[in-house]
Amino acid sequence: MSVSTNKISVNNILGKHAITNGDFSFGVNGGDDYGPTYQTNFYNGINIPFGGYAIYVNNSGTITAHAPGNDSECLYYLNRYGANATNISDALTWASTQSYLAVRSSQYQLSDLP
Repeated sequence: MSVSTNKISVNNILGKHAITNGDFSFGVNGGDDYGPTYQTNFYNGINIPFGGYAIYVNNSGTITAHAPGNDSECLYYLNRYGANATNISDALTWASTQSYLAVRSSQYQLSDLP
């Protein structure tokens, strides 16, 4: 399995070049120097399964990550976090309003950096 091209932090203390999504800062390989983790607070992101998602949760500064492989699995996780949805569209809409959650269906690319 390949390594994720995204790095993730809930504390971009050094102001690294990153994409802000709720509580999270996403770095992209080639966008900045995001390591080592103990100095930058950036961690390797998770691989997103083909047809699936990466769900990142900010648990009081600790990142929890899930990699559901399809819409049904993603709906399951998002409902566990409070979506109370019956379909993936509603669950993703709900998740987009929650700053402590970030749901991705693809990796950010270098061209996505501001």
